Amino acid sequence: MELGTGEQLSAARGRDTRPFRTGLTLVLNLCLGAAGFRVGVVPGKVRLVRIVHAETLIGVVLTCVLGYYGWSLVKTIWPSDQRSGMARSSSDPSATLGFRVEGGVAVNGDLVFHVPPPRIKTTVVFMLRGASLRADVAFWRGVRSRLSNDAGVRLVGYCDGDACANLVRGAAQSTGFPVIAFGEIVNSESLINADTQGKCILLREEWREPKHVVWRAAGNTPQSVVTEALQ
Repeated sequence: MELGTGEQLSAARGRDTRPFRTGLTLVLNLCLGAAGFRVGVVPGKVRLVRIVHAETLIGVVLTCVLGYYGWSLVKTIWPSDQRSGMARSSSDPSATLGFRVEGGVAVNGDLVFHVPPPRIKTTVVFMLRGASLRADVAFWRGVRSRLSNDAGVRLVGYCDGDACANLVRGAAQSTGFPVIAFGEIVNSESLINADTQGKCILLREEWREPKHVVWRAAGNTPQSVVTEALQ
């Protein structure tokens, strides 16, 4: 792109324009250098020249080549049936992915932390619904009463909202297990999904994925949960 000629500038101003052209060249190079351009001065003319650095070109080519082979490798080591299985899990409400470790703020304001082995082998987390809180607490008290102190099983309840938390907080009798009012969002959503199917979640550190066990169903008793937790 031609910006002008030295002769035209001299005629217009009536003086030597070489200092002007030198300054203009410097300013334009500073402004346009980041975009890969430079301004060049040839006899009598100022021209805008596009620069393609060899290093830049090589970098672009290598990036494209490595990206292609990287994607090919991913498709090779991640079989299609595994990819489709993960897609099903993400849309399947019965998927066990999501909940990893219990913890949060209890209804009384205390912090509830994960208790690792060997003291605790299995943690059972479950939802307490405000609408059926009395029956829910009675069920899990029944589970707790059937577990010995050295069984290595921990029960942790999660409230489904403020109504549940207020009722547990104001109850005269302790539940016998911690009840979380505020938990980590991913864990809480996973537990809500499980509870819509009437399930609790069993966690054990040697398991790759948590285990879901039905407890909100006719015929299910506290003993059925104890049996699953002790297996």
